[in-house]
Amino acid sequence: MKKLLLIALMFSLTGCYSFGRGVASRVIENLEREDTRQCEIRGSQFNGIASYLDKGEVVKVLIVHGIGTHRPGHSAIISENIARSLGLYNFSKPKDVDIMNPGNPAQRLANLRIITMRNPDGSRKLVFYELTWSDITADRKRVLDFDTSGEFAHRRASFNNAMKAFLNDVGPDPMIYVTDRENLILRATQQAICWMLASGEGEEIEDNQRRVCSVSSLARLSSLEKYNIVFITHSLGSRIIMDALGEIVETLNDEQIVASHPALISKMQAKEMTVFMLSNQMPLLQIGLPAPKVVGQIDSYCQEGGQNFARRAFKKLDIVAFTDPNDLLSYSITQDFVDHYLDSRMCPVVTNIHINVAERLSAFGIDVVNPISAHGNYDSDERVIELVSHGNTAFDQNEFLSDRCRMIRIETP
Repeated sequence: MKKLLLIALMFSLTGCYSFGRGVASRVIENLEREDTRQCEIRGSQFNGIASYLDKGEVVKVLIVHGIGTHRPGHSAIISENIARSLGLYNFSKPKDVDIMNPGNPAQRLANLRIITMRNPDGSRKLVFYELTWSDITADRKRVLDFDTSGEFAHRRASFNNAMKAFLNDVGPDPMIYVTDRENLILRATQQAICWMLASGEGEEIEDNQRRVCSVSSLARLSSLEKYNIVFITHSLGSRIIMDALGEIVETLNDEQIVASHPALISKMQAKEMTVFMLSNQMPLLQIGLPAPKVVGQIDSYCQEGGQNFARRAFKKLDIVAFTDPNDLLSYSITQDFVDHYLDSRMCPVVTNIHINVAERLSAFGIDVVNPISAHGNYDSDERVIELVSHGNTAFDQNEFLSDRCRMIRIETP
C-alpha cells in the first residue's frame, strides 16, 4: 500500500510539473509575441521638451495629478523616465512647499515638490514642479469609509471589494471639483503656477516654505513669457490646468494691462505652450459646466488677418491628448468639442494620440484589458515618454516612433 501511494504521489507530482511547464511555456510565448498594442497619432506636429533643451534653454514642467489619492512623489515614474530619455542624470534634492489658501492664508491646501534635473555638464536643465492636491478631497471622501471598512467589506467578494475601494477613491474627485464653491483645487493649481513662475530657475525657493505666493499678475505674465513652460496632466488634471490657463487668458484681456503693457502683450501673443494630457477627461468634465466666454472663433483670433487676431492670448496652445481606448475614464477631443468648449483666444491645436498602454489578455477565449492599468500606465509607456520628450516634429526620422506608431496628419485650413 505504501509503495502504491508513493507511485501515485510521483505521478501526481510529475503531472503537476508537466502542467506547470505547459503554463509557463505559454506565458513565455505570450511574452515573446510581437507588441501589437496600437499607437495612432491624429493631428499636427508638436514639440517635445527636448526642442527647448537643445537650444540651451531652461524648461519648467508642472505636473498635475488627477482622480484618486496621491502623495508627494507620485510623479517620480514619469519624471525619471523623461529625464532618462533626455539624458538628464543629475537630480537636486527635492524641495517641498506648502501651498496655502490665498483666501485664508492659515489653511494648507496642497504640496508642491520641486526637483531640478541636469545633464552631467550642466548644459541642459529641467525643473519639475509636482502638485499634490489630494488632501483637499480626503476629508470629504471619508464619508465613504464605512463602505470599505473591515466591518462591512468582508461581505463582498475580494475582487468586487477591490473595485469598490477603487471607485470610492476616484469617483468623488470630479464631483468635488465641479461642485466646490470655493474652488480649492483650482486655487491650489493657480498657486502652484505662481510659485513656478516666481522661482527663477528653481534655486531661489527655500525648502519647507509655508506661505501664499503673492507675486502680481503682471510679474507672472512676464515670467510666463520668459520661460519655456510645459504642462503634464493626468485625468482630472486636464480640466484643472485648462481652467487655470483660462484665468491667465482673462488677465491678458484686461483692458488696463493691454493698454499699459503693449510690449508684454505682444510677446505673450507670440508664445507657444504645450499641455500633455494623459488619460484626458476634458469632454467628461465639461458636462454640466458652462462653456468659456469666447468659443467657435478660432479662425478669427488665430489666423493672421482675422478680425480678432490682435486680441489673441497666445500664438498657439498645443493640446496633446493621450487616450487608451480601454481606459474607461478617458476621452478623445473632437473638433466639435474644440469649437464649442475650448477658449478660442488660446488658439488651441489638438492632437489625439490613441494608444494602448495596457496589455490585452485572453481568458476563456475573451480578450480583456485591466481598465485600471489602462488608466494608469501612461507614465511608464515608452512611446508616451518619447512623445513627451521629443515630440513628433521629426516623426519620419525617429525610428522608434515611426516603427511603433502611425502618424495621421490632420490638415488645417
